Amino acid sequence: MSEADHIDVAELIISSQNNLWNNRKYEEIDASFSDDVAAIYPDPSHPNGVQSSGKEDFKKNFVAPFFESFPDLKFISLEVISDNHTAIAQRWTLVGTFEKPYKGIAPNNKKVTWQGVSLLHINSDGKINLIRTLYDQKPFLEALKQQ
Repeated sequence: MSEADHIDVAELIISSQNNLWNNRKYEEIDASFSDDVAAIYPDPSHPNGVQSSGKEDFKKNFVAPFFESFPDLKFISLEVISDNHTAIAQRWTLVGTFEKPYKGIAPNNKKVTWQGVSLLHINSDGKINLIRTLYDQKPFLEALKQQ
């Protein structure tokens, strides 16, 4: 790939992330993630986080629970940095009303806002082959448990 192709790939990946989270477009995962993508992310039931393997595992265990628990979830991209166009760092905010149980936590019907960072590694085919999502679980869980 030429440098121009890499720049386009980075822009496409960010656009895909925005479309996935704001429009609930699971097909964005199919289009922009490698089949063997590894995803590492926080999970309230696993203090050290969770690693999923493959697109379907990522959809089922990371994305779907957020969509189900926060039906009005909105993703706001705050900052994007791309280094050598094989890695992308994206700082983001998620905002949504906690309406259905999330990982065993009862809903409180309150608006919840949290920020995090996703580190995306891009393979030579222009697909995400590793995504590491980081956010502080303590304030997130406190907001979920607020009455």
